[in-house]
Amino acid sequence: MGLYDLTFYDIIKRNARCFNKRDAWFDVDACRSTTFLEYREKVDILAYGLKKIGIKKGERIGVLGKNSIEYFLLYGAAEALGAIIVPVNSRLTQNEIGFNLNDCACKLVFAGKEYSQVVQGLKESLPSWFGRQGHGQRVIRKGLTLKVKG
Repeated sequence: MGLYDLTFYDIIKRNARCFNKRDAWFDVDACRSTTFLEYREKVDILAYGLKKIGIKKGERIGVLGKNSIEYFLLYGAAEALGAIIVPVNSRLTQNEIGFNLNDCACKLVFAGKEYSQVVQGLKESLPSWFGRQGHGQRVIRKGLTLKVKG
């Protein structure tokens, strides 16, 4: 098996096995770290949650936010399911962001708290949105009524 035969999730699993207790991520601003093993465990939990709310292989998940551990957890979880991450350029206007989300038919959108005004403004142009705040993130789901634990 060559390097190009591995998916991102394959690399997550391999790194958890090979480097389990070593730091995989260190967030200087928040003064927190995550080991390779913890990263894989969190990715698997998030992937299970995404699957439970109906995200399937090939469906798109939009992300409007800055680089963070949450972004990379989401990327790994989507890869585990075969879903597609759609990074949205935060420098676009609100209308351009709305157009991109509609055009790529995202089933779910994650947005950082710094984009809450943009998200609120999009509720009118994108029907059936659900929002939840936690860990500085807002989760938005199109066309689904959803109860979130926690």
